[in-house]
Amino acid sequence: MKKYKINEIISLLLDKSKKKGATDTEVIISKSYGKSLEVRNNIKEKIEEYDTFNIGIRVFKGKKFSILSTNRIDEKSLTKLAEKATEIAEVSPEDNFSGIATKKDIENYPVHREIKILTSDDFKPSIDQMEIRANEIENDALNFSNKLISDGVQVAWSKNETYYSNSNNFHDKHLKSNNSNSLTLIASKSDKMVRDYDYSSKVFYNDIEEPKLLARRVAKKVLDKIGSTKAPTGKFPVVFEPRVAKSILSHIISGINGTSIINGTSFLKGKLNEHIFNKQINIIDDPHLCKGLGSKLFDAEGLGTKKMKLVSNGILKNYLLNLSSARQLGLNTNCNAIRSLTSPPGIGVSNAMIMPSNIDVKDMIKNISNGFYITELLGSSVSLITGDYSRGASGFWIKNGKISNPISEATIAGNLKEMFLQMVPANNLVLNSTISAPSILIDGMTIAGGSNT
Repeated sequence: MKKYKINEIISLLLDKSKKKGATDTEVIISKSYGKSLEVRNNIKEKIEEYDTFNIGIRVFKGKKFSILSTNRIDEKSLTKLAEKATEIAEVSPEDNFSGIATKKDIENYPVHREIKILTSDDFKPSIDQMEIRANEIENDALNFSNKLISDGVQVAWSKNETYYSNSNNFHDKHLKSNNSNSLTLIASKSDKMVRDYDYSSKVFYNDIEEPKLLARRVAKKVLDKIGSTKAPTGKFPVVFEPRVAKSILSHIISGINGTSIINGTSFLKGKLNEHIFNKQINIIDDPHLCKGLGSKLFDAEGLGTKKMKLVSNGILKNYLLNLSSARQLGLNTNCNAIRSLTSPPGIGVSNAMIMPSNIDVKDMIKNISNGFYITELLGSSVSLITGDYSRGASGFWIKNGKISNPISEATIAGNLKEMFLQMVPANNLVLNSTISAPSILIDGMTIAGGSNT
């Protein structure tokens, strides 16, 4: 049986679908391989390795389309895939806003291949190397205090190759690697258990945080949580640490998603170029960030990406759009299409971040006589239609400008419209995800804890 190369698979699918009557076709091929290791008390609990190869095809007949996928690469299966997809497209309902990128779109949004984003690391760690790293992280943590119990370390590595082609002569590929280490620790006092975790995630293996630094940070987080009390009830300023502050950015991203705007499910509909945020808030999406976890030169429709201001000095400047949503809103795409093999293009971000200010988080806390420093959020009751916001939270009480006793089982509430106007960023931006934020101060949120103090 002939083993087809990737360019041969793409050519075959484009050719067969065209002969069957397709007006447009796009092909996505995904090659993914990786491994992960979980260790607890220096004992390997789980080892996983995978190597996958999958093909997705989207075929159009006018405004009708279908999407199919397969992991079989023999000529018979590939021919059947193209023919079946074309047949299904024939009987599918019309979608007047769908369609692949036109030749004019491709010309208007060129891919800047000269930009070096460095999204792929050639290093491939062995299972033995991963086990050594996991044991080192765990040992460093447990040596920090005999009060700590390991709830597991995970070390993972993956590499992905995505090839995108369409019948308008776009052909390109994106390579991506990811290395991550995570640690979870437990401590207890008087039969009350506390737990916390943290992680480091980078494109390049050598950029991963040193085991000792990760271990000590998580150890301190857990030990500091021992002896927690309830928060007082009332309106107080809150400070979100970076790990949880990015959840606020997630709400913003959902609110400016073109699909939410079209469906009327976001209170930010019709708010372009309006003053929605504190003037100190600047938010960007940077697909060209060197070694960024979400960096890419083209989106899932084959259009060249670019750095974009989402919020500038508190003013909402852009929605997140792909071709379909842009057509429906009468706007231009900003090349934020994302895709799986089995679905039409959705909308997402690359490396979205709330930009830091020059305010040190310690100075931010110094100015608070009574407040809540939040390190963990639980559950979620957030409405993007009304902006109503309510979440369980834990962290530490701020007393007279200093972090004092740990707090658990609190609830924070407010409204995103007001929260956005009050947000003040600190200077401690942490780039450990595709969505990142520094510490965020919001004044006057409602806290329900039950304490009388």
